[in-house]
Amino acid sequence: MTLRSRLSLPRSGATIGAVATGLLLQATLVVSGVLVARMLGPEDRGQLALMMVFPLALAQLIGLGLPLSATYFISRAREIAGPLTRSLAPLAAAQAVLLLAVHAGLVVAVFADGEPSASRAAFLTLVVGPVVLCHYYALGILQGQARYRAFNLCRLVPFISYGVAVLAIFATGGADIEAIAASWSVTYLLGAVVAALVTARGLPSGPPAAAPPRRELVRFASKSFVGWVSPVDSFRIDQVVVGLFLSPVALGLYVTGLAFTNLPRFIAQSVGVVAYPTVAEKKTPAEARRSMWAFFSGTVAFSAVTVAVIWVLADWLVPLLFGAAFADAVGLTRILLVSALLLSARRILTDAARGAGYAGLGSVAEVVSWVVLVPSVVLLAASSGAAGVALALVLASAVSLAMLAAGVVIGDRRGTATINSAEGPATASPLPQSAADIDASPLGHQSST
Repeated sequence: MTLRSRLSLPRSGATIGAVATGLLLQATLVVSGVLVARMLGPEDRGQLALMMVFPLALAQLIGLGLPLSATYFISRAREIAGPLTRSLAPLAAAQAVLLLAVHAGLVVAVFADGEPSASRAAFLTLVVGPVVLCHYYALGILQGQARYRAFNLCRLVPFISYGVAVLAIFATGGADIEAIAASWSVTYLLGAVVAALVTARGLPSGPPAAAPPRRELVRFASKSFVGWVSPVDSFRIDQVVVGLFLSPVALGLYVTGLAFTNLPRFIAQSVGVVAYPTVAEKKTPAEARRSMWAFFSGTVAFSAVTVAVIWVLADWLVPLLFGAAFADAVGLTRILLVSALLLSARRILTDAARGAGYAGLGSVAEVVSWVVLVPSVVLLAASSGAAGVALALVLASAVSLAMLAAGVVIGDRRGTATINSAEGPATASPLPQSAADIDASPLGHQSST
């Protein structure tokens, strides 16, 4: 395989569309993040980031990976989209109720005794958890049906609408934490409604087909959940630590640094939308491995260039975009960029390796990252504050990526990967499967914090 082919991404049309969507998301987040930071300042910006963390993390945790199951099974037999959606509806409703209850408890525990404006703003975000969960399910169904244009559109709606709302607040001079929290909640609600309507219009209207048993859906989710959910991307554990154990100002600076790391993460997540099904549809393990490494090398090269450019320009970009009050975020930005590159590499390798038949390696790598991250955060945050948390992310990302890559290489040499079998991407199913039917991948994690 030539260097050029190694650094090019397969299925370029779908990949370009997914990456373009990720770039637009990043541009929107930069605009909204800059305006919110300027309107609120470091302390209230940190408070807002903390209240945004809870519903997004809970939606990932309580969703248990079932949207991912919908993607996989629908991609194998798209005529079951309607029955499968109806089968999952009661589970999704129960999850939404549980999510709301847990979120309300967290808001009371963390914000009830704080500043009145922050407390009111936090309660305004209670609607977000259930609607984000609905959004994830809708995206999962759209991916399973290979409706990539609709999928990308529905990904964009909450972010674009939030950016417009923030711009309007900035222009009218009505900036306060309550107004911004309310706008964030309403725009996520809008996104969920649009996604649900678009998804419902595309459900098949022909003769009913048998959906897989719920135990099959849960079995898939249980195998893929840990590898799909990251404590950083989904639970924002780093932001929680900084916000709860350091200070709101520290969190305000930290999320400013994170704003510059979204781009490489979005690149990897967007390519993963295409990588997983493309690798999984290959007929032989050798073809799957070639496709897997092509996706990995091309994505890492693209992300590395992006990170290098932002690293060099950080001294100029941070104060220019966020103001002099956030100048201390430059160092954090550079540390977090290294972590973002490592996380992006692990993310694309996890998605592509799952398609190549290495179903459990991504979950093992994720657990390794937790094992490294928790003690590293405790030790480094105590000595170096927010910078220590960022360094802990770098260490955990590097160790877990090395473990994942070693596992894939060892598996290649032993020939342990399996394609389209019960030990393959997820689970066996009585549903038919063909190369043309596999057009799904794990949902990308997104945040507007």
